[in-house]
Amino acid sequence: NHPVRGMIKMLGVPVKLKKTPGRPQLPPPLLGEHSEEILREIGYTDEQIGELVAAKVIKVAPAKPCC
Repeated sequence: NHPVRGMIKMLGVPVKLKKTPGRPQLPPPLLGEHSEEILREIGYTDEQIGELVAAKVIKVAPAKPCC
């Protein structure tokens, strides 16, 4: 169940074991949820990220609450 889109189809767990079948624990990220974090990791400054957002090159979304 996606927090914005509701019920969506997504890939399941690729390995299925009889006693511990597993299942996705978290919904997929929102569009742009990790954009700022990833760009910072590869060296972009906050100013550069702001310019990309202003030019509508990237989208950013607030992170979902953790737990």
